[in-house]
Amino acid sequence: MKQFQDELEPLLGKRGWLGKVLMEDGSMVELGTPRRLEIIYNTHMRTARAAGQWVRIERNKAALPYLRYGLGPSKEHRLQHV
Repeated sequence: MKQFQDELEPLLGKRGWLGKVLMEDGSMVELGTPRRLEIIYNTHMRTARAAGQWVRIERNKAALPYLRYGLGPSKEHRLQHV
């Protein structure tokens, strides 16, 4: 996470996504907080894992041609998912 943050902060700074910004209503908003960087990091990690899983699925589809949907560990599921 630290390496990711160290590499991402200069890129976000160049694009104006870091620092404090004055909003139209006069309030100050801080962009690029540690929490936001953590969310970006976790999103990238999940996306990379999902991409790797899809590559594995595509590689094995001749032997395993069907995918099966499984519910997650939530106690309550939306009707569309059940």
